[in-house]
Amino acid sequence: MHHASGIKSQLVQSPVFAGLSDPQLDKICSYSSLIQLSARQQLFNQGQDVEYFFMVVSGKIKLYRVSPDGQEKIIEIIRPGRVFAEALMFMDRPHYPVSAEALENGDVIG
Repeated sequence: MHHASGIKSQLVQSPVFAGLSDPQLDKICSYSSLIQLSARQQLFNQGQDVEYFFMVVSGKIKLYRVSPDGQEKIIEIIRPGRVFAEALMFMDRPHYPVSAEALENGDVIG
C-alpha cells in the first residue's frame, strides 16, 4: 500500500486532477488507496453500487458487459494514466454500467 504522497504524485499526472489545489488533492488522497490487481481479477461488476472512481497506474483494465445470452462485449480498454467511472460519482444512486477486470497484473488508485 502506498502512502498518500505516492497517490498524490500519481493523481497530479492526470488532466482530471492537474488543476486541483493542494487541499483538494489531499482530500481525494485521504479517501483513496492503491489497489493491486492480478490478471483476470475483477475490480467491480455491472450493476454494483458506485463507491469509487479509479485511475490506472499500471497494467490494463477491461470494461465490458455480458449480454443475457452470456456473450462478453468489450466496451473499452483503460491504460495507465487514465481515470474512469468518475462521471458516475455525480449521479443520483449510481450503479456501474459495465464490469471491470484486470487484463494483466497492475495497480489502480481507487
